[in-house]
This record gives sequence, structure tokens and C-alpha cells, in this order.
Amino acid sequence: MDGASFESSNANKFEIGDYCCSYTRNQNGSIDDESTDEEPEDYAPDPREYYSHFYLESERLSTFHDWPHWANVTKEDSAKNGFMYLHVSDRVQCVFCRACLASFRPGDIVADEHRKYCPECPFAFGYECGNIPIPSSRIVQQPAQTVQELNAKNRARTVPKSHTITHVSSVVSNIGDEDVTSVPKYADWADELTRLRSYRGWPAQVRQTPQALAAAGFLYIGNGDRCKCFWCGGELYGWNPDDDPLVEHAKWFSQCGFVRQQNVVKY
Repeated sequence: MDGASFESSNANKFEIGDYCCSYTRNQNGSIDDESTDEEPEDYAPDPREYYSHFYLESERLSTFHDWPHWANVTKEDSAKNGFMYLHVSDRVQCVFCRACLASFRPGDIVADEHRKYCPECPFAFGYECGNIPIPSSRIVQQPAQTVQELNAKNRARTVPKSHTITHVSSVVSNIGDEDVTSVPKYADWADELTRLRSYRGWPAQVRQTPQALAAAGFLYIGNGDRCKCFWCGGELYGWNPDDDPLVEHAKWFSQCGFVRQQNVVKY
């Protein structure tokens, strides 16, 4: 078989979607099907939520931190074409169709292999699936921090949903004069249109529009109605219907350099 395949390195096995099929070929050529169609116990979280986290190309790329040096395709091409790394050999999985590919050969082109083995994958054939690509300005050899990393490094600046003064006091105490942000922390998201593209899956019931939020410096991080400022890294969520994104931005993160460039009405 030419090119990548569904086969793992040590078994007759392939995976596609959330279904796993195993089989054994007997000496007489017949096949014993070992598959099971038993319903799984109802305790696992909805897999769609897990996979949607990797609709961001940067998140997919972050899974390739231990990508083998001998692999015949690059991690950048794999992430760009919808795959995340499964940390076994060169095995990858498309987050949109959930098919797995492995055993890439010299000369394989990830996009071609994807279309070849996954003819029903909408992403492989260019359909809109909610993918958020890495901005073209990013240097792929040194990918910028992922949304997951942004969250971990900026928890101290997260405003609780209640927006109460009791909770906000801890936020304000962490933002002193030395924290005035004169340059953006996440320059890859400096372009307003790029930020707007992050709002795939934005909750329809939230009154604040993606356009208004992006204009106020926020990108969507795919969790509820939580947004992050590309400049200061501050987060806001739990929006009230009458909240003005830019005013709220200035209210909670007055030291943000982006806010200081705007003409914001005093709150």
C-alpha cells in the first residue's frame, strides 16, 4: 500500500470516528470480527467538546511537542491539515472527521493522504468546519503560546463571573504600575479580523456580538462566554446584557495599553 495507512505498527487495526474495528485473518482466509457494538456506559463527556478545543490550529500544533524526529511529514503540515498527535509512533488524528493516519512514507503530502483515506472529511475538502488557522504572521518553527497556555499564565487576571467588588479586589491588587502593558502580549492576535475569526461557536444567547468584542481587543477562547484581551491578557466572562465590551475592558483592566489607546467613556 502506498502512502500513509490506517494500520498500526503491530496489529490489523484502524480507527475512524469514535468506532474501533479489530479483526483477525484465519489461515483459511476467513475473518473473525472482534468488533463490538455494545453501547458504552453513559459516563463519558461529550467528545465533541473535547475535539472542538482543537479546532484552533495552534492547539493542534501544541500536541506535537514529542513528534518523532524520524517522521516523514512535519508537525506543522499535520496540524495545518486538521491533525493532532496521538503520541504513538507517527500516528495522528483529524479533529474534524476523527480518522487516524499513521506510517507516513517519504514523499507523502499530508493534505493528499488526508483526502485519499478520508473521502468524507469535510475539512480535507475545504468545507467550513470551524477551523481557526494560525495567523500567517506567526513563525511556525516557534509557535506562539496556545490558548491553554494563555489561560494558565493569566489566571490571576481573570474576573469572576459575578463581577463583584469582593472578587475584583484581588485582580486589582495584581495590576500595579509595573504591570502597565505597553506592548501586546499576544501580537499574533493584534489584527481585529484575526480576533473575529476566533468566535466560532460563540453562544448565540450572549448579547455582546463577536464584532464588538473583537473591536474591544478580545479574542474568544472557546469556553462559555470567556474572552481574552490580546494586549494585556486579561479575561472577562459572565457578560450582562447591557455590558459594553470596551467599557468593561477599561473598567477591569485599566492598565491595558490597548485600552489606553481608545477613547473610552469613564465608567
